[in-house]
Amino acid sequence: MTVRRAPGVSGVAGLSRRSLRLWWGEFGSLLLLNIAWFLFQLPVVTAPIATAVVYALARRVVDDEVIGLRDARRALRSVAFPALLWGGLNLAVATVVIGNFWAYQSEAGLLWALVRVTWGVVGLGWLIVNLFYWPFWLAARKPRLGTTLRNSALFVVRRPARGFGVGILCVLTFAGALLLTLPLAAAAMTWVALLTLLAVDAELEAVGGSAEMAGAGAK
Repeated sequence: MTVRRAPGVSGVAGLSRRSLRLWWGEFGSLLLLNIAWFLFQLPVVTAPIATAVVYALARRVVDDEVIGLRDARRALRSVAFPALLWGGLNLAVATVVIGNFWAYQSEAGLLWALVRVTWGVVGLGWLIVNLFYWPFWLAARKPRLGTTLRNSALFVVRRPARGFGVGILCVLTFAGALLLTLPLAAAAMTWVALLTLLAVDAELEAVGGSAEMAGAGAK
């Protein structure tokens, strides 16, 4: 896979501006993709697959390639099963985090407040790591669930300004869009995909070009 990158664009502000230009340049196609993504969130079981397809098509946009229905079908075939595995793992983690909040919500005292804060940090950290999951998965020669999660986590830890900066921006964008309207939140999905893809591209450029090298660079 050939990845086209903009040299020197690695800061959160620069990445955000470039992702907005890409998003606006393919507004028509991405609008349809946003609508499809939103509709496929409703059955729940198709949600992770739809998310993975969005990332795969956004990858083509970043690479300055045309996207169409044929590309969507090709992406669907390649990511469907891995996306279900990823979705199942996220469901399990979400169940644990939300379950702990629910179980201890009525407990008073500093200790229980710290427990809730800890689980909140764990949940937010897991969400941010997973924002970069598909960019690393798509960049890997032989993508695997565990390896891709490891590379995503290492990226956030090794590049906190870029990793947490982009991650928090994405979370705030989704939260703000949800407060306004659901369609706006759906529209934010393709922009988030573009932004996180660009952030991972900048990291891969820094370490030499592959997701495997990004992981090896942490050793």
